[in-house]
Formats: sequence, structure tokens, C-alpha cells
Amino acid sequence: GFFQMSGYSEEELRTVFGNSFLAVIHPEDRDQTEALIRGNLDTENPLELKYRIITKDGRVVWMLNRATLCADEAGGAYYQCVCVDITRLKQLEQSLASKAQLDQLTGLYNRETARMLIREFFGDASSRYGNHAFFMLDMDGFKKHNDTYGHVEGDRLLCRVAGILRATFRGTDVI
Repeated sequence: GFFQMSGYSEEELRTVFGNSFLAVIHPEDRDQTEALIRGNLDTENPLELKYRIITKDGRVVWMLNRATLCADEAGGAYYQCVCVDITRLKQLEQSLASKAQLDQLTGLYNRETARMLIREFFGDASSRYGNHAFFMLDMDGFKKHNDTYGHVEGDRLLCRVAGILRATFRGTDVI
């Protein structure tokens, strides 16, 4: 599984990477993965790892690696692994997480996420952030507009306002 997913051959792993699969693990995941492996060496517990690899053709692939520590005939330790490509699953998880945080109509943070981020910001603002401000917008007459022109037109208005807010504020601001 690993060689097919990575695009590397056993020979390339041996000669190019010094027989260490850690070299193809995404740099952001490498230290944590190595620490988990090293921490498991003294146990006989199976190990389950999730990490990204960079394939031979440069793609990033999420991998689930279930490993069992084994001993060879000379008494040396090695892991016997089953690797599964979980890239699509990770993409779906990320999509669901994003949908859970964003209003589907406007693409802005939903009420609960905005509240959480604002609480977090003001709770940490004095130590981490410089000057800060809180701005609240009330769309006077929106209910009347919605009742007069219908919900489809009300949705369009909300989307236009959301677009103006996104264009006006920084990407790091909570809108």
C-alpha cells in the first residue's frame, strides 16, 4: 500500500531516503509521527497513525497507517503496517467542519461560531492582540423588505451585504 500511494519503489526508499519512510511524511506531520512511533517502541500495542505524505509526483496524500511491532529472526524490531489512503475522508471532514461553522447562504460565520470566536478573542485580546474593536450591524427594515419582496430577494440582499462586509474587512476579522 505505501509504495503504491507514495509512488516510490522499495529501492528508492532505501537509496534516496536512507530506508526511512519518515522522509516522505509531510514536514508538518513528521515530528509528531516520529514521536508516536518512538513512544510505542517499548510496548506491544498496535499503533494507529494518521499523517500526510508527499508523493513522488508532489501530491499530498493523507494516510492511515495501522502498525504492529514485530521482531525479525535476528531479534531486530520492525513494524508491519497496513496503509490506507484516507485523503477523501479528510477532505470530507474538512468540508463538514467548514459547513458546521459557516452560514450556508452568506458564507459568513454562523451565530454560534461567531459567538465562540468573539468570546475567545475578547478573552485573549489583552495578551495576544493589540487594539481591537467590536462592530455590530443591524439591518433596519430587513423584515419589511423580506415580507414585501419575498424571501428570495431577502436572501439576495443578505448575500450582497455579506459580500460588502467581506470586501471591507480583513480575512482575519470575524464577520
